[in-house]
Amino acid sequence: MKNKRKNKRDRELEELKQLYEKNIEAIRELRKLIEEDRKRAEEDRKKAEEYEKQREKEHKEAMERLKRVEETLDRLAKEREEDEKRRKEYEKQREKEHREAMERLTKLEETTRNLSKSITDLNGIWSDYTEKIILDGFENAAKEYGLEIIQLIERQLIRKGGDNYEIDGLAIGKDFVIVIETKTKFRKEDFEQLENNLNRFFEFYPFYRGYKLYGAIAGIRITENIRNLAEKKGFFVIEHKDGKDVKILNSKNFKPKDFSNLNG
Repeated sequence: MKNKRKNKRDRELEELKQLYEKNIEAIRELRKLIEEDRKRAEEDRKKAEEYEKQREKEHKEAMERLKRVEETLDRLAKEREEDEKRRKEYEKQREKEHREAMERLTKLEETTRNLSKSITDLNGIWSDYTEKIILDGFENAAKEYGLEIIQLIERQLIRKGGDNYEIDGLAIGKDFVIVIETKTKFRKEDFEQLENNLNRFFEFYPFYRGYKLYGAIAGIRITENIRNLAEKKGFFVIEHKDGKDVKILNSKNFKPKDFSNLNG
């Protein structure tokens, strides 16, 4: 296609050379000026109107000498306009798609925030339910295991000297207390919270000094690895599995670790 255009243009230029031998250099300069003007018009739209007027004036002055050249230039101009039209349509479509994508992203972010909040709220409700259902059934479970519980305290927060101390549950016996840490699903890193609470217990409950101090982990599902690790650390293991009764999973010969000596 390009070769055909070139051959046609060469023929046209040859004819023009024969007709306008004296004006060959002027025609070349004019073609160069027109091409430069065409490129400038595309690069600087703000100046296009003024430039177009100047180009039209120059065209009018050269029309009589460049009739055949004008046909070629018109064709090139139309092709450029079509390209520009296609480019504008593409930009318009791209802007539309970008806007729609941003709207979808905004809606997705809002949905994600709402979902995250719902999950957080649900986790809080589920955590509260886990504590209540386990602590409600712990007294009977302790009795079956051979532990007599006199009093059972659910979640408690104590503030002292700008410091906070919170436990999920506290079981009180005749000569012992059990600090209970509950989780829906107990993990290895959750032991740290229980150990911290045991180490600081008498600082916030000084009236229980002289009692044996035990720790217990509790959850809806306790894996075998967590159970074994808890027993090695000397903790009771409490489970409320599959919605059934609360059970203490430790064997009968299990000896809990007394943490009262660590509190001084």
